[in-house]
Amino acid sequence: MDEFNNKAFAKFEGSRRSWFEENEREVLSALPDEEFVVWSVRKPRKVDKTYHILYEGHYYSVPHQLIGKTVLQLVSDVAIRFSYDNETVAEHLLSNTQNAFSTTPTHMPSTHRAYASLNKRELHDWAVSVGPATTSLIDAQYDGLSETAPNVKSRCAKFKKLAEKWGNIAFENAASVAMRRSSPSLRLVSAIIKSEAGSSRGEQL
Repeated sequence: MDEFNNKAFAKFEGSRRSWFEENEREVLSALPDEEFVVWSVRKPRKVDKTYHILYEGHYYSVPHQLIGKTVLQLVSDVAIRFSYDNETVAEHLLSNTQNAFSTTPTHMPSTHRAYASLNKRELHDWAVSVGPATTSLIDAQYDGLSETAPNVKSRCAKFKKLAEKWGNIAFENAASVAMRRSSPSLRLVSAIIKSEAGSSRGEQL
């Protein structure tokens, strides 16, 4: 190859090597620091209220401000990227962990960020301190979901606030009723507590 590049031109002065050194080398751009990545476009997805997009069994976050909007999915060998209005809004490393969440803190609403430090063990220990019905209630929130699910943490934190507001006894009683009805929802527990509180005030009058 060197012999070929250094061979003199037949009709011009110089060689391929000298022409490169004198005219081409200085205009070459440096190679990029990062390896070129090929992104494959996937079906656009609408962002639901959890602000996470499910891809091959794993949930990836996008900014919560995009709830209700449609984002484009792009996937490489190692990462997934979401774009909206021709701008990249989120990027995550791909994960093989099923039914788990990859969440960027800045994608979360401020209320969810306040709950982000809570973990399943802490919530379970609190529930045990209140009573068996509360324990079953909290455990039911995680049924079929990863403990990293941000909406579960948010819901459990709201249960704790209810107990702090109305007292552990009232909360335990409400949790017991909700579990007997097989409906461990925040709305039902809150309604039961308020109904019982209203009945108690009526009896006192």
